[in-house]
Order: sequence, then structure tokens, then C-alpha cells
Amino acid sequence: MKTFINNHKNQSFFITLFLFLPLFFVFIYTNNFLHIQHSTSKEEKFNIAIKQFLQDSPKVKTKQPKQEKIKKPEQTKEKAIMQPKKTNILTNTNTINQLNEKIKPQKTITQEKNTPITSQESIFLTNNNEFLKEVKQAIDEVLIYPRQAKKMRMSGEILVEFTWTKDKNLLNLKILKPSKYKLLNDSALETIRIASKNFPQYEKTFHIRIPLIYKIN
Repeated sequence: MKTFINNHKNQSFFITLFLFLPLFFVFIYTNNFLHIQHSTSKEEKFNIAIKQFLQDSPKVKTKQPKQEKIKKPEQTKEKAIMQPKKTNILTNTNTINQLNEKIKPQKTITQEKNTPITSQESIFLTNNNEFLKEVKQAIDEVLIYPRQAKKMRMSGEILVEFTWTKDKNLLNLKILKPSKYKLLNDSALETIRIASKNFPQYEKTFHIRIPLIYKIN
């Protein structure tokens, strides 16, 4: 055994063996490491490929079934059968009687309205009635002759008409035949308005026509 160890060749063999053993282990370790890394890279590539495939795959849309609208059966409208109206002879006779009763009071009303017309009389001053003396006297007392008309020597005759009621109200005052001058026409109307305050009261309503004469002596 000692001779085997002391041999120079054997010594060199053992020395080289000790030197190459670590390299051998290193080689084995690196080979396993590269194999593991290569397999992991393949797994990563495989996982990435699966993810891309899932992303690229078109999404299948789940179509919801459309709910069909249930059409309600149309209700058949029952047409109302129009029954012919029976004309009652009795109702017609009643309506005619009612109309006749309504017409009768209207006739009486028109007669009542016509009665005041008969109580009214139209009187003219030229008739020389006695009750017109008081009316003429009241007009003569307040007869207005405008100063401007006198200066300009205006003269004329104006026929005035008015209604004097039994309640002493002056109505419908107007000029039937005016003079040439507006100043005299306005003065005649104002004279009647003032004189009516002194007109007497009568039992009837009268329509009176009186001429007013404006003359410079």
C-alpha cells in the first residue's frame, strides 16, 4: 500500500483526481440548473401563450331571449243598440199647453207697456193750451241771449222738443230746427235745462215743442 502511494504516477493521478472532482460537480450542478431554468422559461412561455389565447378569444355574448309581448285579446265592444224613441202624444200636448200658457202673460205685459203710451200726449205751444202758459213763462224768465250774439247781431228761431214726465224729469231734449248760429243753438238748450226747474208737475207725461226766438229790437 505504501509503495502504491509512494509511486510517482499514482500520486499524480490522485492529485488530478482531486482537482477535477470539484469541476465535475460544478458541471453537473450547472447542467441541472440550466435544465431547470429552461423548463421554467418554457412554462412561462406556455402560461403567456394561454393568457394571450384567452384574451384573443372572442367573448361570446349571452343573448337574452326577448320577451314577446303578450297581446291582450281585444275586447269586442258591444255596440249599443239604439232603441227608437217612442213619441208620446201626451207629452206633445202638454208642451203645447205650456207654450200657450207662456204666451198669454206676454200679451198682458205688452198691453201694460202700451198703457203708459196712451197717458202721454204731444202738445205744441201754438195750440195755446192753458197749462203751457206756466211752461212758457218759466222759459221767458230765464231766456239767455248771449252777449257775443248781441254784439255780432245774431238772430234766429230755434224749434226745441223735449219730454216732461209726471215725475218732473226732463228727457229727450233736442233741437228739431236749428238756427244758423251754433252759439244760439247751445243757448236754447241751456235755457230749457234751467227753466225745467220751474216747470209745474202734471198727472201725465207730455212731449212738448216750443220755438225759441232770438231777435234784436
